[in-house]
Amino acid sequence: MGPAARAAGPLVMKIAGARGFSLVELLFVAAIGATLVAAAIPQMAAGLDDQRTLIAARYVAARFQRARMEAVMRSSIVAVQFTQTARG
Repeated sequence: MGPAARAAGPLVMKIAGARGFSLVELLFVAAIGATLVAAAIPQMAAGLDDQRTLIAARYVAARFQRARMEAVMRSSIVAVQFTQTARG
């Protein structure tokens, strides 16, 4: 330990012995994380499409089931009509 380190006291020793990550290491880890997130986005979008399709199929099936029950209760023909909303 040199004279400058002795004069500064334990603060210099603490900084000199500090451990951590370099900027290059942090940027490398951030790049890997960004790549993994970018790779996962299309799979998440496909999962959302599948989920929307499943919800729509359940909706249609429930409407047909309700119409069938109404037809049995009334002993007559019941129609199911779907209309397009503003959202499409």
